[in-house]
Amino acid sequence: MILFLLLFFTFLQSAPLKDAVYDSTIYTIQLYRGDNPLTLPYLLLNEQQYLTLTFDKIGTEVISDYVIDFIHCNADWSPSTLLPIEFYDGIMPLFITDFQLSRGTLIPYVHYEIRFPEASSRFKVSGNYIVRVYRQSAPEEVVFMRRFVVIEPQVRIQPLFTWAQQQGRHRFQQLQFRLYLSNIPIENPQQDIKVAVLQNFRWSTAQWFYTPTYLYPNFWEYDLNTGMAFPGGNEFRRVDLRSVRRYAPSLRIYVTDSGYTAILKPDVPRTTIPYLRNPDLNGFYYIRSYDDNDSQLEGEYIWVTFLLDFEPFFNAPIYVMGWLSLWGNDSRFQMRYDPNLGYYRCDVLLKQGVYDYCYAVLTQQGWDETPLEGTHQETENFYTILVYFRRFSDQYDRLIGIRHVNYYD
Repeated sequence: MILFLLLFFTFLQSAPLKDAVYDSTIYTIQLYRGDNPLTLPYLLLNEQQYLTLTFDKIGTEVISDYVIDFIHCNADWSPSTLLPIEFYDGIMPLFITDFQLSRGTLIPYVHYEIRFPEASSRFKVSGNYIVRVYRQSAPEEVVFMRRFVVIEPQVRIQPLFTWAQQQGRHRFQQLQFRLYLSNIPIENPQQDIKVAVLQNFRWSTAQWFYTPTYLYPNFWEYDLNTGMAFPGGNEFRRVDLRSVRRYAPSLRIYVTDSGYTAILKPDVPRTTIPYLRNPDLNGFYYIRSYDDNDSQLEGEYIWVTFLLDFEPFFNAPIYVMGWLSLWGNDSRFQMRYDPNLGYYRCDVLLKQGVYDYCYAVLTQQGWDETPLEGTHQETENFYTILVYFRRFSDQYDRLIGIRHVNYYD
């Protein structure tokens, strides 16, 4: 317990936390609401619901002392000053007791799964949270971290999409919304409320609002003005690995000494290609195999080669982007230019399933998909509005509202 508290206070001094993986043998990290892997990881305060966390460790070594704990964070994902006893009613850490070795796969792995909170436990307060995975025998070595949120619904949110007003508006998406705050004791409208708008639940490109555009007696109105509209982006590309026998014409699958290998047809930039509506998963993925009965334990891992036909005319890293790479937080998805092939290339293990992806450049200003994917106002995207409340005397940011809405659904 003493060691746990020391580690906890160390995190209090750290920078904002994020989704990250620190163990190169860990793959296919998924955190979702209930039993649906295509849902966002959130809980409502005091509801009878759980989150599911799953991941695989490549190899045959069975680690029986993986545990998880939670870190409560402020709105900007810096750790809050709350102690575990103040935000969680239950025992920490929690042991991951559901683990099994894969069956009959060319690349062996151990599959782990845990649901939280347990039936006798609960989160006491709303806000941003980090679930942290590590070994009980080595608590200082974090295996990976994932973000989730807990909401206490106190505010009604009414969204409204409008045309972006800036030059080149056909490339952007603009969102207006109203907050109905009649149940919240607002002392300072300029400081107590802040709102985050996320595109496809992606924190690195979130837009933040600290001041309402208009104040009305019954509601506040916010407008993504000229500098804060979202680039529409493009529909995601897709790789379908559900079968190693009946595969799509866009890839070739071979059996080698190191397991299955899939080489994708070289992709090309889409900046000059007209927009084409193509239903996608908005950057998500799900695990599924047509070749077996239990995809989680019998699904194969495949060495997938992504190829991008693009000349390296600028000095900036290119990544395979989406939830498969934790939106750029997994360095294994960085592409390298192969002069022998004349393509950018990335070789990475993926479990059988369906994956959305795109290509992004890491600039000094942050991630940018536009140079490789283009951007269109018509693109279907998934938006999440999160409302945080904190008075001057409060210790932490409460999360009092959430609203999901699809653009051009």
